[in-house]
Amino acid sequence: MLFAIGTPVGAYIKPWIYDWGVSPDALMISAIDFIEKEFNFKKLRKKSLPDILEWDKMIICDSGAFSLLNQRKKIQIHYEQLKSVYKILQNDSPHVIKLSLDFPDDKILENYLNLQSLEVMPVVPYYDIKLIEQILQYTPDVRWLFIGRLVPLMRKKSYRQSITKILPELTAQLQNIEPNFRQKHKIWALGIGAPTLLSWLPQYVDGSDSSRWRITAGNMILLPGGGERGVGKVTKWTGTKTRIKDGKEKNLVISLLRHILMVVDNFSAIDKKIEAKVPKTKELESKIKDEPSAIRIKELEELLSASGYIRLYFNYLAALESFYHFLPEI
Repeated sequence: MLFAIGTPVGAYIKPWIYDWGVSPDALMISAIDFIEKEFNFKKLRKKSLPDILEWDKMIICDSGAFSLLNQRKKIQIHYEQLKSVYKILQNDSPHVIKLSLDFPDDKILENYLNLQSLEVMPVVPYYDIKLIEQILQYTPDVRWLFIGRLVPLMRKKSYRQSITKILPELTAQLQNIEPNFRQKHKIWALGIGAPTLLSWLPQYVDGSDSSRWRITAGNMILLPGGGERGVGKVTKWTGTKTRIKDGKEKNLVISLLRHILMVVDNFSAIDKKIEAKVPKTKELESKIKDEPSAIRIKELEELLSASGYIRLYFNYLAALESFYHFLPEI
């Protein structure tokens, strides 16, 4: 299975520019960043998308329909703008995978067919099998089928139960549409590459993505294997109430911080102001490298709560660790 990291186009923090010894298979961006932000669109006219992202591997560009849905905007206003973005990508970065516009529901097929000259891949709600059949009638050799509308399920407490029921049912239905479906077409589950699902997903899909590493970085860290841990003040956000536990969790946190220090030498390379916020940063760096057993959880929380930059790097690697399992145990 391929794993993609979701990122805003204009993100200041780009952890993938460092050689961590591991990297995602792809970056997932949204065309909404070009549609809503004129400076991004102007930049795209001057530079290729790989140059903007500083990334030369697989890139997937979503239409931005989900963002527009969340913001309750009229998608029709942006259709021509989306075409403009995709035309530039088609000319300058033809290897970028462009996703069709999957909103409103009654125009998904129409949008897909209208954008075929730009070589888009179809996005279909998980519950619309008939639409998948229609798409395959028009484009029987379509390489990727992107399954949408799964992210809202992730917001429910019982999301794992929902996802683990829906995807097996969906893949069974796809096999009924066409024998050996997954040998002919690849399936991408949009937005549900959460750490708790990453080891399970490859049974049913060929790719997934997640932006969880950025979403949690506001005031939490992402724990490899699943869950968030609060590192700053406890807020009404549920994740901030669960703290790093001694033992395995603490060792995982130290392992990730140690891996960061193997590449960037010191935390000041990530956040120049970190020593002013945490006066004992150098002492803590020394412990992380040479005396992990001497580190207290309170020290880890102090470091991680002090810098959003460090949390972003940490969460990026935590997401990769959840899928690739590259860290040695302490």
